[in-house]
Amino acid sequence: MNLALEPEGSAPLSKKALKEGIRDVLGGGSDIDAANPLYATLGTNVLPEIKASLFNAAILAATDILAAEINTTMTYPVIWRIYCSFTTSGVVTLFRRVGANTQTDTLNANVALTAGAGYMFDVMVEDGEEIQFQYSVAGVINTFKVVEIKGMT
Repeated sequence: MNLALEPEGSAPLSKKALKEGIRDVLGGGSDIDAANPLYATLGTNVLPEIKASLFNAAILAATDILAAEINTTMTYPVIWRIYCSFTTSGVVTLFRRVGANTQTDTLNANVALTAGAGYMFDVMVEDGEEIQFQYSVAGVINTFKVVEIKGMT
């Protein structure tokens, strides 16, 4: 089995295909199953997970973008890739809450995003953090996606 990227438009590798690929790499006699630490790590944590996805949604200035805070289900730090585009120029603020304490980070170095342009940001998130976003001005979200990049990245 070839573990190279599948052609565009094809379905992602199934757990069975991933398991067979790992077996091919380690040798045909390898015992690859859910109890195997290598398979447990690769088989369950390698595919990205969509944490939030909004499209063509109206927003108010300085109010929460998401209906509820989001968090990682992983027990180790992960990268969240945020892709966003808005109809108005403004600043995206990330709110990171741990317990009763909240810290804020403005994305794009607190420089307003250009209306209609797509931006991508990588943010480190740890277990126990709850994340929310706000935009500084009212408008429409063209696209707002948060994808958790897991495992071997």
